[in-house]
Amino acid sequence: MTIITLLTCASIVGRELVDKTVPGDFELVGLATGTAVAFFMPLCQICRGNIVVDFFTAKAPRKVNAVLDRLGATPVGMPLPQIPDALSKGTINGCVIPWEVVPSVKVNELTKFHAEFDPAGDSLYTTTFVMAMNKAKYNSLAPDLKKVIDNNSGMATSAWLGKVQQGNDVPGRKSASDRGNIIYTVNASEAQEFRRKSRTVEMEWVEDMNKKGFDGKKLLAMARSLIEKHTKTTRA
Repeated sequence: MTIITLLTCASIVGRELVDKTVPGDFELVGLATGTAVAFFMPLCQICRGNIVVDFFTAKAPRKVNAVLDRLGATPVGMPLPQIPDALSKGTINGCVIPWEVVPSVKVNELTKFHAEFDPAGDSLYTTTFVMAMNKAKYNSLAPDLKKVIDNNSGMATSAWLGKVQQGNDVPGRKSASDRGNIIYTVNASEAQEFRRKSRTVEMEWVEDMNKKGFDGKKLLAMARSLIEKHTKTTRA
């Protein structure tokens, strides 16, 4: 089983990336990430005129499944609540989830081995959670109601949501270590091998964005630049 570490800066990166690339069809209320910053970086799928987000609450995004396939696994998408039954019956041999949800699906009880990326480096991937509001509906609200939304949205809120979620990783990880489970940390050289094997997925994403009328290479470079920028800020 692979557990991934949440980086708070991912929330800020996601927010700024969407602000820079998504046309104004939506009033963006808040943005936080469900997991971690990836070493290949589509934060979301971008389509002309709107944003399409793969929600982790349903199943892993297609690109994540593609990465797992390149790494030699057989990806099986399923809702989170089905994981305990699938593990206990041997339908799956492991799962890729953040530490925070481990106790709720009893993964700490159903497995004995866990792996995580070094928190000082990158992680396996990221999924964005978006709280968005229809712009016309927002504009129809009374000024006092708009103020409530405005005061609880934006970059600072995105960072706060990411920080809160990241904090929940601590008790989740402890629930596994307290049982004597073995937790392996993927080192830097091994992480490089993950990058190498998943490189084709990155190239496929760039090509997919190009087909949709975007500059895929430019988007990827922008995402990487924002990751570097906000990683320095959040770790300072």
